Amino acid sequence: MQFVHPYFLFGLISISIPIIIHLFNFHRYRKVYFTNVRFIRQLKQDTQKRSQLKHLIILLLRILTIIFLVLAFAQPFLPVRQSVTDLNRKNLVAVYLDNSFSMESVSGSIALLDLARNKARELAGAYRASDEFLLLTNDFESRHNRLLSKEEYMQQLDEVTFSPVHRDLSEIFGRLSDDRFQSVEMNHLIYLITDLQKNLFDWNVISLDSSQLLYLIPLQPDNPSNIFIDSCWFENPVQNLLGQSTLRARIFNCSGTDLEKIPVHLSVNGSQKGLANLDIPANRPIELEISFINHEAGIHSGVLTLQDSPVTYDDQFYFSYSVHEFIPILNVYQGGADPYLNAVFGKDSTFVLEQSFTGNLDYTSFINYRLIILDGLEAISSGLSQELKRFVENGGSLGVFPGSEIDLQSYNQFFISLGTGKYLAPDTTDTRGTAINLDHPVYRDVFEFIPENIDLPRIQRYFPITRSTRSDQEQLMMMENGNMLLCVQSVDNGLVYLSAVGLQDSFSNFQKHSVFVPTMYNMAMLSHQRQKLFYTIGEEEVIELRGPSLQGDKTYRISSPANDFSFIPEHRIVDSRTYLYTHNQIRQSGNYLLETGLTALNGVSYNYDRRESLMEYHTPEEAVSLFTAAGIGQVVSISDTRQPFSVIMEELSSGIRLWKWFVVLALVCIAGEVFIIRFWK
Repeated sequence: MQFVHPYFLFGLISISIPIIIHLFNFHRYRKVYFTNVRFIRQLKQDTQKRSQLKHLIILLLRILTIIFLVLAFAQPFLPVRQSVTDLNRKNLVAVYLDNSFSMESVSGSIALLDLARNKARELAGAYRASDEFLLLTNDFESRHNRLLSKEEYMQQLDEVTFSPVHRDLSEIFGRLSDDRFQSVEMNHLIYLITDLQKNLFDWNVISLDSSQLLYLIPLQPDNPSNIFIDSCWFENPVQNLLGQSTLRARIFNCSGTDLEKIPVHLSVNGSQKGLANLDIPANRPIELEISFINHEAGIHSGVLTLQDSPVTYDDQFYFSYSVHEFIPILNVYQGGADPYLNAVFGKDSTFVLEQSFTGNLDYTSFINYRLIILDGLEAISSGLSQELKRFVENGGSLGVFPGSEIDLQSYNQFFISLGTGKYLAPDTTDTRGTAINLDHPVYRDVFEFIPENIDLPRIQRYFPITRSTRSDQEQLMMMENGNMLLCVQSVDNGLVYLSAVGLQDSFSNFQKHSVFVPTMYNMAMLSHQRQKLFYTIGEEEVIELRGPSLQGDKTYRISSPANDFSFIPEHRIVDSRTYLYTHNQIRQSGNYLLETGLTALNGVSYNYDRRESLMEYHTPEEAVSLFTAAGIGQVVSISDTRQPFSVIMEELSSGIRLWKWFVVLALVCIAGEVFIIRFWK
């Protein structure tokens, strides 16, 4: 037993007062006249014995009354485990209230977040009005980054709502390492009110001051189950006008029950494009495939939707993509227009091919094309070199196919300005292609399988390509002698394709080979800037833009067509590329537009983090043992439901208080004394 105010124990000295009164209080007796002296002597003896017993009992009751009153003022208590704090010091109580989306789950028909708020209010009742509080949520808002009075703490609890941000426990403990929480003159107490989802705990990096007490208040759903859309992607990186697009999505069933006929809707620009009914096995993901036609060019905003409860935040998945009416291509030739390029692009409405003699070029028109193909040029003039470099820097794609007799110096000066590999002197050794890079988008979906003895182009003459010192050079097709037949390299915002052979028959049969068509087709398709289908709220993902940067006082703006929300993101220009930073200003999932002035540049879509969707939990016992293994020893789990939560909190914070019992015992002693004095005659 311990005491809150042990100095009151000096009051036990006061038990000497009734003892002194008892010793020096001599009673006078009435005279009673009897004729027989023997009866007088007997009456005197009996009266003295009974009187002494009565006074001894009264003395004992008075002593006990004083003892019980002194103990009551000293406020004795019985410690509960090792968690009792110094009750003479002020308390600094930090409460982490998990307001992640997983707290949408229910326990006893009540959302876990509502239960968490109630628990947070009850635990505050176990502390004094003079104590200070720190309220933490997943939002990490500035108003939650200061010490609060008890009244302010209660007010902020009422304002806590669901947060789209996921936090790891190391981030939460990091906020508690603030200097304001390190006062040695206060008791440091930390409460974690959470559902103990496994993704909260990053055990390898968490740490906590050993002087701080940690209390776990677990709140877990009655029947953890959830269905959610995890991600989506297109089979092809570029979507064509009037072409078929195939969207794939991954759907998770986080429950112990097999589900049948779960409807999933696909809408694009507000119109339904597809519907699928899924059978999903228990605790397993499946992949969904929906095909549809893009009938219009422009920005397309899509959403996949399913129905599920009680966790609903992950039932929609938003994505954005662009469909271009056509892809403009410019073929720059020297000797004559190449018939093979015309065969690939000329009759396909997806492309608009223009062919121009090198002496008749309009450099100002380069901005109108996505792909420029240099075919058989003898030399690259300084003016053409400068304009092509600007074209590539602004996001264009360039394909270089050399002529039979070229000025190596002009070519290589151009390549040096781009930072790519260079051409060496021509080699007339007969060889052939032997390998294709199937991991690159140019060839990724071209072949179902590659036979061992694949027939690739035969080569009679070629210009060897040197290896670039930059790591972004990729081999697309190789020769059997180890040289590159075709390679690609990123240059600023664009792509540069270098071919070791020209498109004339004197080089090879590449232009007549079946691999030529998919090569040129995908070079053109990939010339459009590929945008991300979606971003994740809470992760500082950078939006990268290709093309010329803004001029003058123009700014970028991200807005929501569904409401009046809009903001200006920070933008930085690094190496001719524009990067936009949202700084977590987007808090609601949905489809947004990236605009400059009145012009919409792209669609950008944001989804909530799916880590909260996985219904995987630690038990309270597991959590305590894992905390102990992580070196955090002073951990108490508060999961006993047999008594009111407020009583549990009071016992944990200050032990089992006994002063009320001592007051009752003192009153019993006083009542006993009154009873004896009144009725013991």
